[in-house]
Amino acid sequence: MSGTDATDGSASPGTARQTRLDDFLARLEGHPWFSCLGEPTSAADQEEARLLAQGLMVGDLGVAWVGDLHAAAALLRRVDHSRAWMDAEAAEVQRLTDRTETAFGAMDTTDGLNRVMHRASDMAIGPAAIACARAGIANEALPKVAAGAAAHAAHGMALVLAAEAPAGHIFAARFRLFSGGRWPLTVAGGMFHVL
Repeated sequence: MSGTDATDGSASPGTARQTRLDDFLARLEGHPWFSCLGEPTSAADQEEARLLAQGLMVGDLGVAWVGDLHAAAALLRRVDHSRAWMDAEAAEVQRLTDRTETAFGAMDTTDGLNRVMHRASDMAIGPAAIACARAGIANEALPKVAAGAAAHAAHGMALVLAAEAPAGHIFAARFRLFSGGRWPLTVAGGMFHVL
């Protein structure tokens, strides 16, 4: 993939995309992962959660704020997670992936997204373990689940950047919640649950 246009020397779309992803990768280290779990919500938190709950248009979902990591762990063990939400999210991931692969190729897209996911997981696992320890949770799996969720959110945000989706996209809203120290958990019982 060429870095500049042969006729005018301007950056190619591939170079611009790579720059956006590189900038995003560099910023992952500065996020306060899981630092606001159980804290009072801000108006911005509430708005991002509302955007996320309504973004895939899967029913009329409300937002439920989970009180602490113990309640979050119990919620994640439930079996009534919304299949419709998961299917709609997977379809949106595929739509953005197809758009990005069409523009930049499957190999470059996969490589870029994998780098983002690995970096986000590496950045989030320590803070997730600290949050669990502070909550008195000795379960070794929960920090890994939390870091995996953060990596998934970073993957979605990288897709938004690569596909040049709007800043109001639901994947951007989810990432903003994570990057603000929150943990969007799951859709269950007709509610979108956020810690």
